[in-house]
Amino acid sequence: MLRLASVLQHTAPSFATRVRWALDESDSASLAALKAENTGEFEALVSQLRRSAISVETDKQHELRATLARQRREAYLAQSKAPVTDAVRSAIIAGSLKETEALQTVSSWLAARSTPWLILSSKPDAGKSVAAAAALSDHGGRWFSANELAQAFAGTFGEAYLAQQQAKETKLLVIDELGGEDGAPRMASALLQLLNARNSAGRTPVIATTNLTFEALTERYANDRIRSRFNELVSWAPLASAKLRPTRPQLFSPKEAV
Repeated sequence: MLRLASVLQHTAPSFATRVRWALDESDSASLAALKAENTGEFEALVSQLRRSAISVETDKQHELRATLARQRREAYLAQSKAPVTDAVRSAIIAGSLKETEALQTVSSWLAARSTPWLILSSKPDAGKSVAAAAALSDHGGRWFSANELAQAFAGTFGEAYLAQQQAKETKLLVIDELGGEDGAPRMASALLQLLNARNSAGRTPVIATTNLTFEALTERYANDRIRSRFNELVSWAPLASAKLRPTRPQLFSPKEAV
């Protein structure tokens, strides 16, 4: 499982910044790794930060916290490799995305986590991919298109194998345009491996987007084991168009959709 210290290794933030991020998230695993990396500096920083927390937060401290949050979202989003536009990237980092049904649904599901998988289903332009990218910026993880995953799981070594391991182990996995990939049999095999691997790893979360209905998606893969696992592990969320969205998200399991 990728932790905060390793997720951000390519963005090279300072040691002090990584300590602040880990404290802000109460990430015990990352805090332990940072302490092992430089015990003296770590303890001095933690002591200083905790003394500051005792006092009333000033406007400057509030601004610093907001800056750290923006930096964290930017680093997580870059590491995820989500292919968002510059405008969307800026809005995600600033925390200024317009509220949509897709964003509400993802937020509700992440808070409740009643199932390990969430599939957002709608016609194009309902904000599914933007909501998934925003979740990655808040929680860290990895973005794959369905085509990328199908190709990765067709290989057995090198970059393909590394991509498979990332998909199985990343903190939050996003699969974009599920059902739109080339080669349904290859994707069916990849889905079975991911459904089993990520559930065995502690029901680690997956968000997938699709333009298909539940019936069309399961018929595409024509696999009873996939349908059974979907019924067991997936929250199925059909979305209205962005212009016609309801005021509250409608979230239900695939059992109710069949």
